[in-house]
Amino acid sequence: MPIPSIDKYSPIIQARIKSIHEISPYLPGVVVIHDIDFNVVYLSPKGLKAIGTTLEALQELGNKYIDIYYPPEDIAEYLPRLKELLERNDPEETFSYFQQVRYVEEGGNWVWNMVDFRIFAWDEAGKPLLSIVIGTRIDQVPDLIIQAEKIRQDNNFIREKYQLFSKLGKREKEVLKHVAVGFNTSEIAGLMHISYTTAETHRRNIRKKLSVDTNMELNQYARAFGLI
Repeated sequence: MPIPSIDKYSPIIQARIKSIHEISPYLPGVVVIHDIDFNVVYLSPKGLKAIGTTLEALQELGNKYIDIYYPPEDIAEYLPRLKELLERNDPEETFSYFQQVRYVEEGGNWVWNMVDFRIFAWDEAGKPLLSIVIGTRIDQVPDLIIQAEKIRQDNNFIREKYQLFSKLGKREKEVLKHVAVGFNTSEIAGLMHISYTTAETHRRNIRKKLSVDTNMELNQYARAFGLI
């Protein structure tokens, strides 16, 4: 079956895309190839069936398809990282993340996928030309379900609590890290070479700024914002 809109690429790139198309029915996931503006060049038949469209229709949408098939909070979080990867232009770099996709075959509901993104092809000047995404539904990989749910919860927490967390100073974040792993005030004072009173003041200010009462809540902040 001809693949629309790939004839503008070199014969070598066309051959690589056609090879992927030939093996795509045997892959556990979906394959997407984008240009550097995130317009779809190729989506494997399994992916087209899942989102209920054709490759021609998807290409007609351009990169606006992103707003239809991905939730806005995911776009805001991951798209800048994908662009940064393209700018670094490292042929060995892969960015892996969990992504929700709207599946028509699932009644238009969001379906979690484990996704790997990397550069697929370069132009004659050595700049990225195409990227490739391989996505696998996590319900087909049971061990990933719990991990994906944890990431989803942490991401939601970060969005809700970022303004509060940003009020903490550098030393307060360091104290928060120590509290989260179980150190008491005396131990924190020793680790940071500060007085007991200063350490206790930091702890009191942290609780006030974050509006929390328990160490469990402090631990949630430390985990979600990457302190532990």
